[in-house]
Amino acid sequence: MELKSVYVDNNRIIDIHSSTFRNNSRLRYLDISRNQVTFIHPSTFMHNNELNCLHLEGNNITEISNNLFRGLEQLKDLELSNNNTEELNPLIFHNSFTSTNIFFQKVSKLRRLRLAQI
Repeated sequence: MELKSVYVDNNRIIDIHSSTFRNNSRLRYLDISRNQVTFIHPSTFMHNNELNCLHLEGNNITEISNNLFRGLEQLKDLELSNNNTEELNPLIFHNSFTSTNIFFQKVSKLRRLRLAQI
């Protein structure tokens, strides 16, 4: 049986291994908010093609890889606020989504992107 929702918010998670969610291809909702995560490996969500809600707010993420969201074509809700990221590369969503949006090339289903105090 595969998980569809994972809530691990408000813990003391520091590290997320690249294979943590590999066997959960049907994962749709993932909340890792309000932890102490500093970095997420670029291939962490590579096998989570059905993910449509990803909450990473309130961590200590300093860098977001250009490939972190690759293949997440169903993503509708992405929360990145209140992290320690100083800069987002304009290509962060390049090759991640399928159609176009006024802000990011190749964004299709993304409906909410929160970057406050990133």
